[in-house]
Amino acid sequence: MSRLVRVAALIVFVLSLVVLLPAESPQAEAQADSIYVVASTTIIADVVANVAGDAAVVEPLMGPGQNPHAFEPSGEDLAVLSEADVIFVNGAYFEEGLLPIFEEGGIVAPYEISACVNILSFDFALGHHHADDEEHHDEEAHDEEHEHDDEEHHDEEAHDEEHEHSEMAAQCMAHHEKVESMLSEESHAEEGDAYLGYLYTLDCDPDHDHEGEGEHTHVGGSCDSHVWTNPTNVMLWTLYARDVLSELDPENADVYAANAEAYLAELADLDEQIHTLFEPIPVEQRVMVTNHGAFGYMAHRYNLRVVGTVIPGGGTAAEPSAEDVAELIEVIEDNDVLAIFTENTVSDTLANQIAEETGADIYGLLTGSLTGPDGEAPTYIDYMLYNATNMAKGMSD
Repeated sequence: MSRLVRVAALIVFVLSLVVLLPAESPQAEAQADSIYVVASTTIIADVVANVAGDAAVVEPLMGPGQNPHAFEPSGEDLAVLSEADVIFVNGAYFEEGLLPIFEEGGIVAPYEISACVNILSFDFALGHHHADDEEHHDEEAHDEEHEHDDEEHHDEEAHDEEHEHSEMAAQCMAHHEKVESMLSEESHAEEGDAYLGYLYTLDCDPDHDHEGEGEHTHVGGSCDSHVWTNPTNVMLWTLYARDVLSELDPENADVYAANAEAYLAELADLDEQIHTLFEPIPVEQRVMVTNHGAFGYMAHRYNLRVVGTVIPGGGTAAEPSAEDVAELIEVIEDNDVLAIFTENTVSDTLANQIAEETGADIYGLLTGSLTGPDGEAPTYIDYMLYNATNMAKGMSD
């Protein structure tokens, strides 16, 4: 059965569920006084909930421990989406399984919470570093925005699109300036190595034919979507969520602004704590092998070096060949890698076998999901401290 057929069947099922929903469902009661927000992942839901406070109801679509790369929505999931006033997704082709549903319509258009994030290519996450040869894509994209601001547009549609991009460029610039002003450690965002540009300027669909795209669309098929592993990007999420919620619910704009400001301070403190964890480790020892390419942004922020991944590519479905495994073992031995870092949402069978072969230790990390309330990381801040602590141990032991 094709994906479109499955989606059509699910939509029919959703309509039947909506008809059968009780008049006094929890969602209906919650929406009587506040907007109902659905976030694709538990990580996004936690961040948005910190901004929303008591002014909105925020729920994740995917539960703790679910692998977002492999997620396909059920009829119940579609019913939840159909009830939402606001939907936040990561973007950058991360929620691939949800895209056909949004394309079908009947559900509010999602907001990409990473819209203002400077996107890295997967080279960093997969251990391929060519910083000296890379052009500064983010600076070029920024220059393009200013060049286009001065152009005359004879077509009304093109003019509207230009105006929308100019507003977005100004919004993103303001967000970046705000984040920079709160950080004790200078961000690497200005360096531009391996950056593709802000997400809103990119088309990250790896299968998309980009021929004939508009002026503002840059090819981004190699986008690394795991932006949240750098807390400064989540500060950008926070500001974007504040703006979206304030626009949709202006009566509570002051609440969202105050909550965002408080959470930004917590995230800036988190960033400083992580810097402190890695500071004692010699730079040459800050090397790591991960199960899949999920930590490029964290590596870039904290001067770590990913030298290889067990699973090739940016997703979790690929199967490494015998040659891939042999090459990775050689990389581990050549770089004196002390630990292989596995993840809560991805099988670690092969990683364990490689660890036995090389003598490297195994350390567990969290990737696309928080844990439940009783787990190690029920919040994003817990999640980042858990990962950073385990990484520092793995690089030190």
